[in-house]
Amino acid sequence: MANHRRRAQIRLSPPEFTYLNEIKFSIGNDPLVQVEPLRQLPSGGFLITIRVQGMQKARALATLIIATKQIGSLRIQV
Repeated sequence: MANHRRRAQIRLSPPEFTYLNEIKFSIGNDPLVQVEPLRQLPSGGFLITIRVQGMQKARALATLIIATKQIGSLRIQV
């Protein structure tokens, strides 16, 4: 019987996807919060759109989230 081993392929994720996942799997777990897919802007930066049901929750999240994240020369707007 042949022994076929699968090798796990380990890859680094680009920082914009890492930050998106950080937001998506923290505040995005809330059923009242929807994290949109990452969009690239014409300027070369990225945009993460967050939709929140309820003004009070939206204000609270706005105090927790960094609106513009700079990673090296990469700019991510939330």
